[in-house]
Amino acid sequence: MNKLFYLLFLFVIIFSSANSLAQYEHIERIISFDSEITINEDASMLVTEQIKVFAAGQQIQRGIYRDFPTEYKDEYGNNVIINFEV
Repeated sequence: MNKLFYLLFLFVIIFSSANSLAQYEHIERIISFDSEITINEDASMLVTEQIKVFAAGQQIQRGIYRDFPTEYKDEYGNNVIINFEV
């Protein structure tokens, strides 16, 4: 009887773990993110990003976007606008 109980218990654990993993496969997420940044002598930068995502159309429906702030205040409170090219 004890062996049958342990076998049943083990089966329930394995089944619930597999079910949890199957549910995770459908969650929208970033799968990988790779960034290469080159800072040039003139202080300009070249940034190349490779982002791989799993999108199921739940919240990620038309791609992802990056937001780069280009307006700052310097240490004296002056507004500074940074040029930005894609």
